[in-house]
Order: sequence, then C-alpha cells, then structure tokens
Amino acid sequence: MKYVGLEVSPQTLTNATVREFSRARPRHVRPTRVPLRRDGSLAGGLWYLHFRTVEQISDEVARIRAGSLGLREDRDGTHRDMWLAVQKYLTDNPR
Repeated sequence: MKYVGLEVSPQTLTNATVREFSRARPRHVRPTRVPLRRDGSLAGGLWYLHFRTVEQISDEVARIRAGSLGLREDRDGTHRDMWLAVQKYLTDNPR
C-alpha cells in the first residue's frame, strides 16, 4: 500500500495536483476510496478529473463513476465548491 499526501481544496485545485493524483494511482489497481475527506467531495472531484483528462471518458460516464467514489455535484458546501472548481479546471485546461 502506498500513501501519497496531496494538499487539495476547491480553492487550490491545480494542474499539478491532478497530475500527482493520477500518477499516484497504480495503473492496474483502482482503489474504491481515496480518504481525502470523509464526505468524499475532494476525492470524487479528483477522480472525475482523472476520468475526463487521463482516461478521456465522457462526462456522463465520468459523473457516474466519480459519483460512486464521492462526487456529489448536487449538494451544498464542499461538494458544490469542488464541483465548481472542477468545472473551472476543465475550462482553464481544455484537452
């Protein structure tokens, strides 16, 4: 098991953080949970970005997969903030 510490929040979501998250995940293993926050908002957002930018899967499929890992774009608080940060990231970093 490998632990990688990532400093991430909706306010500090950067390209470097997304790259580090994707590099830290072994290619042959997909963990079911990344304990970045108990409510899953940060982990789910990072997984969504990984699915969209690295695996290049559709928005619809990425939402479903990231939802099972903690992404809840329809909630208030950190979930909503992370979803807005994810959308800004995608706008600022088109592929």
